[in-house]
Amino acid sequence: VADRRGSTPEPARKLRTASNASQVGKSTTEPVSIDEASKESTLLQLSQNFRPVTLTVNVFFKQESDKLRDEDLFRFLGEMKRSSAALSRKFKSIPGNLKVDISAPFESIPCCLTSNLWEIDPFPDNKSRRPTREIEEFPSHEVFHPYCTYKNMLYIHPLTLDFRSAKGRNIGVRVQFMAGEEKEEACPAIYGRSCGPSFLREIWCPVLYHNRNPEFYEEIKIELPAKLTDKHHLLFTFFQISCQKQKQGEMNYIEPTFLGCTWIPLFRNGEIQLGEFNLCVTAERPPQCYSQLSSDVALPNLKWIDGHKPVFKLNLSMVSSIHPQDPNLSNFFKSYYSLVSTFGTDLEERALGRTVSGLAKCHPEPLVKFLYITLNNLAALLVRPSSVLEESADLPCRTFEAMCRIVDRVQHLNLLADKHDRNMILASYIQYVFNTPLGQQQSGAFEGRMATLSKKPSMNEKDEEYTKRSSSMTRPHPRQSSVPLSGGGAEVEYEEEPTAHRSGSFSSNPSTRKLFHEELALQWIVCHPKTKPWVLANSWFFFELMIKSMAQYLQRVSKLNSENRKDRFSSKFYRDIETLVSFISVEITEKHIKDVAYSRKLNSSLAFFIHDSFSLMDRGTVFGLIRHYLKKILTVSQGLQPYRIPSGLLSHRVQP
Repeated sequence: VADRRGSTPEPARKLRTASNASQVGKSTTEPVSIDEASKESTLLQLSQNFRPVTLTVNVFFKQESDKLRDEDLFRFLGEMKRSSAALSRKFKSIPGNLKVDISAPFESIPCCLTSNLWEIDPFPDNKSRRPTREIEEFPSHEVFHPYCTYKNMLYIHPLTLDFRSAKGRNIGVRVQFMAGEEKEEACPAIYGRSCGPSFLREIWCPVLYHNRNPEFYEEIKIELPAKLTDKHHLLFTFFQISCQKQKQGEMNYIEPTFLGCTWIPLFRNGEIQLGEFNLCVTAERPPQCYSQLSSDVALPNLKWIDGHKPVFKLNLSMVSSIHPQDPNLSNFFKSYYSLVSTFGTDLEERALGRTVSGLAKCHPEPLVKFLYITLNNLAALLVRPSSVLEESADLPCRTFEAMCRIVDRVQHLNLLADKHDRNMILASYIQYVFNTPLGQQQSGAFEGRMATLSKKPSMNEKDEEYTKRSSSMTRPHPRQSSVPLSGGGAEVEYEEEPTAHRSGSFSSNPSTRKLFHEELALQWIVCHPKTKPWVLANSWFFFELMIKSMAQYLQRVSKLNSENRKDRFSSKFYRDIETLVSFISVEITEKHIKDVAYSRKLNSSLAFFIHDSFSLMDRGTVFGLIRHYLKKILTVSQGLQPYRIPSGLLSHRVQP
């Protein structure tokens, strides 16, 4: 038997949800690197030897878009290293000072806030120390890391504005996130500056003096509500700002002059509008129900700037743990949550099956980001009862196949793994996230449980803007988090019922309950031949998933410490496990010459499963599994030199 598997590293920022089920046979070992581990060790060594550096910049130049483009700016950066005097003669310099301290990373930063203003423990109760705020990363390459915290932020990047046909010169752009069309429906969801309130109802872009064709370098961040409607939209209003100097003693405020406005419906056809937009601008106030249409539609009786040509260019992007930016993932979640609490019709369940099969086409990066919630939903679908007889056998098969393909894709991403080649992302899912689904409830409604992570606000709750936040921004939504519920909280009532019907002979009775470990073993046995290579290559994942599901089931029915082990699981489940062990034993013996590494991994996974089964199952039954295994192994014992089977074990007889 191979060495005991290593423990899973805890997720970042300690924001994990630990399972309340018993963990069987975990010990500690250091991760063994492939490419990722060697990179991490190199970076760790560099960070330990890195000495703090302070950079001071005191030369700034005014960039006017009509005189200095970005391409010219990049070219002049090289000249700054040689001499800044030449540039000072060409361009107007601005006095200022910028100090940047760069130091090696360390484990914890006291008084730290995340990019969405969540306080990170340990956070002091007193507000005497100025907090350190993280900034969101927009990596230039793919980053394979699942979402473990709630994020739902929209980023607005205004780019250019062409008002050469308009009268205004000092143009100010006001940005608002609207939940309706009335002035009072501007949501206080815009992140403010460091020196001001945490959230604002509106924000202004910098005004470029006497420039009708300005270029913007602004980034506006908005905290989106968990539930968007068709009324949510972005409103951009353009004003002429007076820059005249007031006479001494005058305190008159000059109201900005309205020039025009445009908008973007944020949520259309169930999808958030993202990407680059070229918007037309109307010179008049928009009519009622304008938010239901885009500015591309030439509304009658409205005057448009530059003859309804696009004059305002911007880009929208988002970082969200509840809105996947992959069409296949999005379609799956829509179909899943539409049937999560009801029995679907024939067409609805067929559509759900197609979206489940479509998960194999997902791009790797969003698939890994939403891996935990995707696997949890697939596990729930595996035990979901169906009122449609012909679909009840097809949907679990498709679900199991999709789960196998997803696990195989993640396993082959060459991410961090332990010495048994267990992908750490998948191992973290089993240890910290997975919670065996309950299946059918007494009320007849299928339960898809999700956690809602509560946010401890870092802003001052006495702020007027904060206390007036709309209910859609402050009230948690049932599906607000991307982290499925896994342990903690109230106890779940889980009454033992007769063993669930098998695929192909389901009853449409709403009281039928299927158990995850039973369904997982069954689908493993009856899966399609094209699915078998995926599940066998990653057998460690499904065996550990089955063990944890068995432990949680016994805990819920109060049998984890019962003396009578024979009644812990059904006889059908024992027969399925016996069939599964026999099948895998045959696979080991058939592949031990052609593919030694594959056969060794499969044998190691089976050995760990049998080892863990001693803590949960009837031990006489487990010894029977060993007997079946040895029967298969003894037939080819002469050729199994890599396994180093002791001669005493080969001669030992195991009675059932």
